[in-house]
Amino acid sequence: MRFSFLLFLVATLAGCAMSETPTPDYTVERTAADGAIEIRRYGDLLVAEVDARGGRSQAAGDGFRALADYIFGGNQASEKIAMTAPVLQAPSLPPSPASGATDVPDVAATERWRVQFVMPPGYDMASLPKPRSRRVELRRLQPRRVAVLRFSGFNWESTLAEKRDRLMAWLKREGLDAAGPPTFAFYNPPWTPPFLKRNEVMVDLAEQAAAQPDAGTGAPLGADPDAG
Repeated sequence: MRFSFLLFLVATLAGCAMSETPTPDYTVERTAADGAIEIRRYGDLLVAEVDARGGRSQAAGDGFRALADYIFGGNQASEKIAMTAPVLQAPSLPPSPASGATDVPDVAATERWRVQFVMPPGYDMASLPKPRSRRVELRRLQPRRVAVLRFSGFNWESTLAEKRDRLMAWLKREGLDAAGPPTFAFYNPPWTPPFLKRNEVMVDLAEQAAAQPDAGTGAPLGADPDAG
């Protein structure tokens, strides 16, 4: 009885924390029959980004700490920035003529990742405080059309690969082309019960331009470590 009450309390607190965390606005253009996959349209987004080395979990933790330092006052203005969701993580692929937009890197084998925090509404590139760390970059993501598969549970590498493959197979059946490698999105703090976690794998669709670095932002501006 006591265990059930504690589980209910943890679940309630996790749900409240999630509901109070700002998330980017989007519109749903289409939903798959099973309800798990959506085609969404996002507007402009500003992100703080870190390029992190190591396996996915290691890179997620490293990137998360660097970005958390930035939003908690580790910037040139010593300004605190509100935390948002999700934390985004994607393979950081070096430019190569042999690397196509439809390449799907091995989640377990990838040793270089981009970790991103979405900046809250009310900022633009001019008003965002400049990072102190050269590792942190600020970028503007252009409006885009995205295919998204939503799921709960742990964000183990095997699970992420399975969900990624499911989304890519759906895109193939629907005749849709990816514009880049899949991105993983984690919405919850690590203590959230797995059945309440909101995780997503998303792929930009080819008709939309990819995210571009914002020019004139100066020196390199710029997941829970398993914040699924």
